[in-house]
Amino acid sequence: AQTSQRHLELHSPELEIRKPLPLIGRQRELSRLEAHLQSALAGSGGFILVSGESGVGKTRLVEEFLDRHPDLPTLQGICFELEAMVPFAPLRQALPEALELLSENILRPYPPWLGSLIHLVPSLAGRFQELQLKEASSEDSLQVADALSNLLLGLATLAETQPLYLILDDLHWGDSQTWDFITHLAQQAARNRMLILGMCRLEDLPPERGRLIRTLQRN
Repeated sequence: AQTSQRHLELHSPELEIRKPLPLIGRQRELSRLEAHLQSALAGSGGFILVSGESGVGKTRLVEEFLDRHPDLPTLQGICFELEAMVPFAPLRQALPEALELLSENILRPYPPWLGSLIHLVPSLAGRFQELQLKEASSEDSLQVADALSNLLLGLATLAETQPLYLILDDLHWGDSQTWDFITHLAQQAARNRMLILGMCRLEDLPPERGRLIRTLQRN
């Protein structure tokens, strides 16, 4: 496997026999994930990309890492090909659990940014009846991104003993708003106890996403 500071690329070993258990031959990659965990514990998080062709074991690698750290607070979402044009699609999956992690004492009176998430989590209208559903505008994506940042970084601050993990699978199918948000959030995560862990197939990654990955690696 070839690795860079924040990029783990997996390749299928010759004659590999793929079994769900146990995980064999990924100690180097696991060690890199452990090192990033230690950096995040010290307040220096960021974005990690695990890449490789289909079936090589990206998800299995991350599952093994999480099994070794069952107490890590994690939020997870997955991208689907049919949702590639749905704004913030994988984050919509992670949001309900993220909001549940915040106590009522923190959310009442509700923070100003909370209303921007109502389009992504319609159930918020039932939990906070004072929130008003606003009509969509050209600024919605920026407002949603700011709201998501406030929510996730707030959770990272509340996680006193472990960094917060945002895990996004199949990012090669991720929508443009999700990728733009990851780029924005990664810069803030670098100064916080938070790690964004993405998985993707590079061969299916659109060229514009490749440029974003190179920007993340440079920074």
